[in-house]
Amino acid sequence: MSKLIFFIGPGGSGKSTICSHIEKNYPNLKRVKLDDYEKDSNHRLGISKIEELEKSQDTNIFLIDVGAFFQKHIPENFWSSRKDNMITIYNDPKFCYEVYKNRETSKPRVVYKEHCEKEFNIKRKKLYELPNFKIITNEEVDESVKKAYDFIKKILKN
Repeated sequence: MSKLIFFIGPGGSGKSTICSHIEKNYPNLKRVKLDDYEKDSNHRLGISKIEELEKSQDTNIFLIDVGAFFQKHIPENFWSSRKDNMITIYNDPKFCYEVYKNRETSKPRVVYKEHCEKEFNIKRKKLYELPNFKIITNEEVDESVKKAYDFIKKILKN
């Protein structure tokens, strides 16, 4: 049966960066970007993909890169039943906004205040607190990747 590890956190915190570094360094771990499924207006494609992977007989380990879209639209009980396999990637709002702003190919869609209201509201903060394991990404990427991978190894032993 496949194993899923969920990466959550505010936009710009480093979820995608950490997932891509792990996937590059550990080929047995496969990344699934839920942002790739956000085109579905009722969000069922992303949920269906997660449920499909959870039921799969595949023995791969999947890193589920949960973008802001899904964190906003998926009910809390969906996440609470998966919290033991979740990692929060976190940083302060200014850092996250700068990353977001620099990653936009054109003019950023939102200003700092809107970004904070979207990414750091009460509902989101509650979601970010759900996992038992958190990484604050104010260190080198390699150090964050090592911490995440060490946590993944613990999950796999269970």
